[in-house]
Amino acid sequence: MTASAAAPTEPADQHGCRQCGWPVDQPSATVSSHRTSEGVIVYTRCVCGTLNVWLETTARRLVTP
Repeated sequence: MTASAAAPTEPADQHGCRQCGWPVDQPSATVSSHRTSEGVIVYTRCVCGTLNVWLETTARRLVTP
């Protein structure tokens, strides 16, 4: 698995992939998910191959490094 290490030039869009703009709520695959005290961490793979990390609480938000 490879995640892009390049820093984004714009803030992460919660509606589209930072690399290709594909809607992040329509991932190619869910890689894994784990319960935490804050909610559920979900790792998804975009159709372009980018790995996205989500923290699912009452509101869904993209976790950026």
